[in-house]
Amino acid sequence: MKDLCAVCKKFLEIAYVEEGTNRPLCDACLMAEPLTSDERDFLLLMAPWSPVGPPFRNGDIVEARCAGKIFDGIGEVHEIDMCFEHGGTPVYPTWRVTLTEKAHDKAPDEGWYTENCLSLVRRSEVAR
Repeated sequence: MKDLCAVCKKFLEIAYVEEGTNRPLCDACLMAEPLTSDERDFLLLMAPWSPVGPPFRNGDIVEARCAGKIFDGIGEVHEIDMCFEHGGTPVYPTWRVTLTEKAHDKAPDEGWYTENCLSLVRRSEVAR
């Protein structure tokens, strides 16, 4: 979508709209903006060379436990989230897991789980 970039004032394709301020930024201006501490932490955590990368990635098969105790079943990781909306933070993210083998009738079809609620069953074959 094209719009007027809030920084360079050119009518260009918008790469990002800031949350809260709704400032539209083009690609070049977005790359020139200084990183927030959350963005820097996220990039360090997600970097392929990072020794502390996330323990689970899309496509991994995991055991999921509600509150780390009640076994919900086995499912596939589909997304990582580092926002409070789903209970995650840049340091303690959450993963959206779709359960394919439910352990009980009350188990959700999918849910957001923290690291201590998941155990790796099989690593995804997709390169990191």
